[in-house]
Amino acid sequence: MPGLMTGIGYLKRDESRHIGYGTFLLQRLICEHPGLYERIVQRMQELAPLAVRLNEEGTQTDVGNPYAIPLDAVMQFSMKQLQKRMDVLKRALGKSVDEIYRLPEAVVGVD
Repeated sequence: MPGLMTGIGYLKRDESRHIGYGTFLLQRLICEHPGLYERIVQRMQELAPLAVRLNEEGTQTDVGNPYAIPLDAVMQFSMKQLQKRMDVLKRALGKSVDEIYRLPEAVVGVD
């Protein structure tokens, strides 16, 4: 199963890059238009119930919980990841686009 684990690692890295790029794009937009930050926060709050529902459905299938991970643990992880990204976006307030480009990739959420 080493090949499967390597493939899963590639998928994880690829998905992380998609999310990181989206976060980076939003940071640049917030730098240029600071008023967008509040709209982004509002939209994330609107989408939160959908994310909760998707997590619930993902952990409860016809055959039970396929990964044996408690829903509470999934929700804690999801909320932690969301908070990290929202913190990254908030740090973009008051910065110039040039400042964002000079930050290390890990700081802007692209790693």
